[in-house]
Amino acid sequence: MLGMIGGQNRMDSTVIFDAVNIATRIENLTKTYHTPLLISEASYLELSTKTKYSIQKFNKVKVKGKSKYVSIFEIKLVANS
Repeated sequence: MLGMIGGQNRMDSTVIFDAVNIATRIENLTKTYHTPLLISEASYLELSTKTKYSIQKFNKVKVKGKSKYVSIFEIKLVANS
């Protein structure tokens, strides 16, 4: 959902969506796990070129505000030979 929030003197747009919430929670997990990039299983399944990356299933986590566990994947760029 995209909408305008604020008052008479200040308006701002915001996005409220389940995917945005999950992405924010996963981004915060990079600090916990000390890794530069984590993605959800949904994002992993959408990758068109998986061979450019070293991808491994990292963990299943229960993110705040969700009742189901989310699989997360760690992504590392593969160095060119």
